[in-house]
Amino acid sequence: MPDQGAAARISCWRCGAPLGSHHKNRLDRILALVLASAVLWLIGNFAPLVRVNLQGDTVSTTLAGSALALWRSGMEPIAALVLVTAVVLPALYLGTLAYLAAGLLWIEREGRAEGRTRHLPYAGPLLRAAQHAQAWSMLEVFLVGALVAVVRLERVAVVDVRSGLWAIAGLVVAFSTLAGSWHPVGLWARLDRAAKAQ
Repeated sequence: MPDQGAAARISCWRCGAPLGSHHKNRLDRILALVLASAVLWLIGNFAPLVRVNLQGDTVSTTLAGSALALWRSGMEPIAALVLVTAVVLPALYLGTLAYLAAGLLWIEREGRAEGRTRHLPYAGPLLRAAQHAQAWSMLEVFLVGALVAVVRLERVAVVDVRSGLWAIAGLVVAFSTLAGSWHPVGLWARLDRAAKAQ
C-alpha cells in the first residue's frame, strides 16, 4: 500500500481513469473542516428545521424536537434511531476527529521544536470510534426523509424551510468533504510515530 503520508493516485491500467487516491491527511485542513462542520451541527440541532402553517396553526421543530415528537407518537425505536444517527454519532465523529487532528498537530509541531515525540492519550480507541461514527452517521438519510416530508406536506399546509434544514444540508456536504480529507491508515501511522516517545 502506498505511503499514506504522501498523496498517491490509483488509476485504471486500461483507460487511466482515477479509481481512488490516498490523501496527505493534512491536519490543518481536517481541523478546519471539523470546526466548520461543528458550527453547522450546532445550527442544525438548535435552529428550527421547518415551520408548518396548517389552517392558522403554526408549528416549528428542531432535529432533537423531531425525535421527541416521534417518541411521543409511540414510535420509540424510530425516535431513538433518529437521535443516535442524526445527533449523537455526528457529534461523536466531530469530537473525536477534532481531538485527533488538534492533538497530532500539536504533537508534531512541538516534537519538531523539541526534537522528540509525544503520546496522544486514548488516540487508538478514539480513531476506531471515529471510523464507526462516520459509518453510522445517517444525516443524508434524514435530509432526504425531511425533504420528502416537506414536499408531501406542501399539499395540505404552508411549509417554510428554516435555517436548521439548510444547515443539515451543508453538514452533509461538509461530512462528504471531510471523509475525503483523511484516511484512517495514514492517521494510524502518524499516531504510531507519535506514540514512540524517546
